[in-house]
Amino acid sequence: MYPEIENFYSENFELLVKRYHNRAGSKTNAEDVVQEAFSRAMKYYKTFQESKKEFGAWFNTIANNALRDFKNQEKRMGMSVEFNEEDWGLGLSLTDEVLKDRIRQKIADKDGQQQEILTLHFEKQYMPKEISEQMDVPHRTVVTTIVRFTREIKDWYERSMS
Repeated sequence: MYPEIENFYSENFELLVKRYHNRAGSKTNAEDVVQEAFSRAMKYYKTFQESKKEFGAWFNTIANNALRDFKNQEKRMGMSVEFNEEDWGLGLSLTDEVLKDRIRQKIADKDGQQQEILTLHFEKQYMPKEISEQMDVPHRTVVTTIVRFTREIKDWYERSMS
C-alpha cells in the first residue's frame, strides 16, 4: 500500500534503531520510537510532498517528533515501568514478597477500571499507551492512575519504615 515506506523500512529500520538507541534510553525504547515513526509515516503519507522535501528528511522529522513525544510521555509518567531501588530511592524491591503482596492487595482494593489499569501495568508490564489502546481509556487517565498509585505505595512504604 505504501511501497516507499516499506522500502525505507526494510533498508533503514536497524540503522534508525541504532541512531535513536542512546537518545531513547535503550534498544527496546528505540525500536518503539522507530516503529511509532513508521506508523505515523503511513498515517500522514498523503502530506508528503516530494517537491518540498526528500523522503528521508520528511521521515526524519516524523521520527524526531516521535522521540520527543516518547521522552515527554516518560517525563509525565514520573516513574519507571518496574519498581526498582534506583527509581524509588527507598530500597523498594519486588523481590520482597511482603511488598508484592501489599501491592497486589492495594490493587485489589481499587475499583474496576483502576484495578484493571494497575494490574495491566504492574503485573503484566503493559505500557500506558498499550493500556489506553486496549481499554479504550484516555492516555492521561491511565498515566494519572499509575502515578497516583505509585505515590500511594511510596507513602505507605515510608510510613511503614518510620
